[in-house]
Amino acid sequence: MPSRDSPHRRSPRPSLAPALARFPSEPGRGEALGIWGAVTGAGGAGGVLLGGALTQTWGWPWIFHSVALGSVLVLASVSAAVPPGAGRGAGRAAGRTVGRTVGRFDLTGTITVTLAPTCLVGCLATARKSGWTEAECWAP
Repeated sequence: MPSRDSPHRRSPRPSLAPALARFPSEPGRGEALGIWGAVTGAGGAGGVLLGGALTQTWGWPWIFHSVALGSVLVLASVSAAVPPGAGRGAGRAAGRTVGRTVGRFDLTGTITVTLAPTCLVGCLATARKSGWTEAECWAP
């Protein structure tokens, strides 16, 4: 096991970081870690069971459709539940900057970061049939 000062020491999972930051010491830290563990375990078990039921009932393509539907539901619920302007300046309030203009949405970057992996995966899936240099490969 690496020593405490080793650069190879394992850091906590990114999803655990907010709980550790919010509760740096007792009281409440044990409860927060217990809730995190329960939700993580339930999500892992539920995902396997629901994924199996989904593929047995409607077929494997529905795994991708369910992710798209879930994303739409999450975006709709967040836009309904979070008031406009919430979270602006959060990086500045903590004394740090995040290297971007606060409150400005980068639509071009969002589209690019979404379409690039989509086109890459589409190309990898269709290249054997259509060929690497065909337009069908690079614009699915």
